[in-house]
Amino acid sequence: MSGEPDFKARCGDPDNIARSGDPDNNARSGDPDIEARCRDPDNNAMSGDPDIEARCRDPDIEARCRDPDIEARCGDPNQDNEERCGDPDQDNEARCGDPDSKARSGDPDSKARSGDPDSKARSGDPDSKARSGDPDSEARSGDPDSEARSGDPDSEARSGDPDSEARSGDPDSEARSGDPDSEARSGDPDSEARSGDPDNEARCGDPDNEARCGDPDNEARCGDPDNEARCGDPDNKARCGDPDNKARCGDPDNKARCGDPDNKARCGDPDNEARCGDPDNEARCGDPDNEARSAEPDNEARCRDPDIEARCGDPDIEARCGD
Repeated sequence: MSGEPDFKARCGDPDNIARSGDPDNNARSGDPDIEARCRDPDNNAMSGDPDIEARCRDPDIEARCRDPDIEARCGDPNQDNEERCGDPDQDNEARCGDPDSKARSGDPDSKARSGDPDSKARSGDPDSKARSGDPDSEARSGDPDSEARSGDPDSEARSGDPDSEARSGDPDSEARSGDPDSEARSGDPDSEARSGDPDNEARCGDPDNEARCGDPDNEARCGDPDNEARCGDPDNKARCGDPDNKARCGDPDNKARCGDPDNKARCGDPDNEARCGDPDNEARCGDPDNEARSAEPDNEARCRDPDIEARCGDPDIEARCGD
């Protein structure tokens, strides 16, 4: 990346310097004021609030960092890490195995990627909220009630069933599948994203391209009624606002990245289970009860505040940093 002091990679503020090489960088750099992937000088994770703790670096963050107070991938004498850690005094909260750990642990108090009923992310218990395999799990599970990255017909993200909407392999899937009806990152002539066929619609520059183009026939990141991705027409299939859209929409029938109470992923309704903004959400939300990629001081995953433990660039950080 660049090393200019005004570097704004994936940010929107002159003080942001995501993935650059300037002392004021905020992403994957080595400065204590890092705020990678944000958009405001006070942002901590692609948001606009100074209290954000998802993919940020706030002092209360506890995931994938290496600060003396961090609990994931660290090595400080004050941590109680028991997984990928090294010291008995760490209170790791990510990728550890201690009851106080918050991420990728195996204790009932763990918050991410654990296997206990109280775990909140990537667990395998009915109460887990992310990447589990039980009907109550909300993200990356394999049960019909799971909402993200599952393999059941009711799953909404990264599944392999005809009803799944993201990263599946069925003709009805909408993202990262391999069927002619898939819309993102497939390899079929009808696919719309990152394919290699003349009918592909992702990252092209031809009038027939459908992604990141400027032609009325494009289907991705365009503005035509026939577009299928990141558009605003009722026929769009991804990142739209019509009731028929399947991904990143705002209609009650949408299944992923929506804003309706029936949406299950990346929504903003109290019933949403993943990437939402309601106090009941468990993943990528902005409520104090959220456990992963949230915006509250209690968040424990991918943040960037002095006390953050993952993908930071503070001199005290010890995970994927450069100080």
